[in-house]
Formats: sequence, C-alpha cells, structure tokens
Amino acid sequence: MSSDNVINQHYVSQGYMRNFSEGDFIWAYDKLKRSKFRTNVRNVAAERYFYNSEELARITGDKQFIEKRLSKIEGKYKSVTDDLFERLGTKSFVLDDETRGFLSLFMAIQMCRTKESLVSSVQLIEATLEVMKKACVKASILVPPEYELNAEQSARESLQKTLVNADEIQNYAQILNTHIWIIMRAPPGEVFLTSDHPFAKRPHIVKTWRSMSGIASKGIEIAFPLSSRYLLTLYDAEYFHRLIPRNGTASSHLCHENMIYYNQFQVKDSNRFIFSEVDDFSFVDFLLNDQPELANPNRNRVEVI
Repeated sequence: MSSDNVINQHYVSQGYMRNFSEGDFIWAYDKLKRSKFRTNVRNVAAERYFYNSEELARITGDKQFIEKRLSKIEGKYKSVTDDLFERLGTKSFVLDDETRGFLSLFMAIQMCRTKESLVSSVQLIEATLEVMKKACVKASILVPPEYELNAEQSARESLQKTLVNADEIQNYAQILNTHIWIIMRAPPGEVFLTSDHPFAKRPHIVKTWRSMSGIASKGIEIAFPLSSRYLLTLYDAEYFHRLIPRNGTASSHLCHENMIYYNQFQVKDSNRFIFSEVDDFSFVDFLLNDQPELANPNRNRVEVI
C-alpha cells in the first residue's frame, strides 16, 4: 500500500465544509439518531475507500484515480469563495464569469459525487429492474440474466464513470451556468445549514407525467449553500423570467421565513447528516417531528407508477 493512499474519502470536500466551521471544527446533526455532535471536518461526509475502483486501476494503474482527480478542484474552492465573499461586501457587486464558471463545475461534480446520489441511483435501478421483471412474468417469458444484476455495484460503477467523464460533467456545468444566479445573504444572528448532499433541488411544476426535477427542467430551483452567511440560488430562466434582471447579483439580508424555506432543503435532501457552524438544530428537530420519514437514510426516493 502506497504512503499516499487515502482511506477516508470525502463525498463533500473538506474545503467546502470549512466555510461552515469554526477553524477545523463543525457541528453535525445525525437525522437517524436525532442527536448532534461537534467534530473535525475530516471526520464527516466521508467513507472508507468511497471512490476506489478496481476497473480504473486496470485502466490507469491507480484505484484512487477519482479521489486524486477530485482533490485538484477541491483545493481551489476555498480560495475562490473567500475572494467571492470579500467582493460581496461591495455595493456594485456582480458575479464575474470566471467565478461563475468554476462554481458551475464544482456544483456539477458535487451533485454527482455524494452517498445520497449513490443511494438514489441504487433505488432507481432496483425499481427499473422490478418493473422489467414483472413485465416478463406478465408476458410469460423468462427473465433475462441481465435483469439480475447487482444494483449497488451497477450504481457505483455508474457514479465512477460519471466522475471521470469530463464531457458529461462539463455538460452539467453548462446547464447550471445558463440558469439565473442570485446569492442570498443570511440575516444577522442566523446561519445557512449544509449537509452531506448540499446540492438541493425543488421543482415548481408538479402533477405532470414527468418529475420535472432535473437540473434542466422547466421550473427548477436549485439551492446550494456557499457558507454559513451566503447561499447560491439558481432558477430556470424560462419559468422565472422575471428574475432575469437580478441574474448575477446578491440579495439584501433575508428574513427569518426565507431562512426556514432554504434550510429545509438541506434537511429534506440530505442522506443522513446536517452541518452547521452553530449548535442550534431546533429547526431540524421541528421538521423531523413533522416529517419523521426524512430521518430514514433508506427512505424511498423513487416512486414507481
């Protein structure tokens, strides 16, 4: 085993998490156990050998190819956002193209790389296979052997292929870049939460035969916390066309109700853990009491019609 072998591999980067910490320490809330604790950022949103791939080892000679590739962009995130936050203090702030391009790429990667993305993919594969097997039984034909594949292994391989496919990631980034971008400011005394799956989506068009929850869907709203003080919101330009004049700008301080609206995204879309600079998770407790299914990491993400 090489000396640079990374055991604890983060699916949310440490550089990102430090924008929600005090030094290296952050408050975490475990939805499953309904408990909070303070820990080093290196100990959360990570799993042993999460990105290791024997297939990539055969191709590249390095089973940690993905981990090392991700670390290159992770190292830049903190410096880019530190510069952004400094410029947000000016009255004439407008988001520049270079920062916007980098954040588009970072979000595209973060959207794909988490444990929550993996779990959702597993459930989608399982649901698809179940539908196909039922169709075979109904048609009185044998179930093909390929319908018996290991859903978790297939989902993990798909995640790995996505993360090494520069064209696919760049395509996601370009879609994100076409949206309306507005940076929200937390009011004094309140903070934005983040989670083990910080890229949160909300469709505003519902009750159709499609989910309308894709990043390119009409009516999609995306919320991505940048730090305890700032949150980036993205809006589909067609549905939210009235916001076009505000594209690339920052809002004034939000009200308390707005903070509840945005922080609920992190509670609902996270896999298991919520993170904060402060130890107040009363809102999380309130939401979980109202919707206890959100505390279950194995809850259903896929609805089969």
